[in-house]
Amino acid sequence: TVSFLLGNHEPLVLANDLRYTKDTYKVLAQKLNMNYPKLFGPDTELGKWLGTRNTMQTIGSDLYVHAGLGKNFYDRILSIPTVNEEMSKALFMNKKERRALSPLTA
Repeated sequence: TVSFLLGNHEPLVLANDLRYTKDTYKVLAQKLNMNYPKLFGPDTELGKWLGTRNTMQTIGSDLYVHAGLGKNFYDRILSIPTVNEEMSKALFMNKKERRALSPLTA
């Protein structure tokens, strides 16, 4: 089974920060006559799918995350469902909106 987890690159792309995006994907967007981040907008199939992905996932007794968890996270004592819900809500928000939503998504 493959489980796709949200990390830091998805919000970067949605904010039009394409530093880490391969040229192949940018060319695809051009051929589709679309701005690359728009491919993942909240009203697209890809965007709707991204909005359902978890940031944290347990499989059996193992926890999977993108790039680990820091001390600030542990100090907050948040449940995995809460983290996933907050991160999914914040995915399509701008930075100001994310900060207003939660310290977790700032």
